Amino acid sequence: MGGNSISLWVLTQSPPLGFFDSLGLHTFTDSSWGRTPRPLFMFIVMLNNGVVSFGSKFLKITPCSTTEAETAGASEGCKHTIFVRLLMEDSNHRVTGATPIIVDNKGTYDQVVKPSSSARTRYFERATNYVRQVVLDNVLSIFLVGTREPT
Repeated sequence: MGGNSISLWVLTQSPPLGFFDSLGLHTFTDSSWGRTPRPLFMFIVMLNNGVVSFGSKFLKITPCSTTEAETAGASEGCKHTIFVRLLMEDSNHRVTGATPIIVDNKGTYDQVVKPSSSARTRYFERATNYVRQVVLDNVLSIFLVGTREPT
């Protein structure tokens, strides 16, 4: 997940509007699943190709699928990204456009982009709705990247 953030956009797609004006602010999130009842998740908030916030914790829930684990981790990453955006705005640096949140789980991406209802636990629905709401409000934008390196 490391490397040059600009090369990430060259490899996958063009950067979102305002990406370079916002000094390349973006967030990676990921989670493990299937090894322990409460898996680990991580997030990295990057600005100008440097880490400004990161974290790795055990989930507060016991997810039933990798999608639940990834979405709960993405929700936490979104909270920290919004905090960094607010710090930048308080420091008189204008953040333009939606900040990219980069996930590697198609289920999480689909749940955020395609609204649907499901029989999930209350916590999981809150996490999903939080990520969906900040994407709909155009504060953050979600991107799906593969877990394999390009050939």
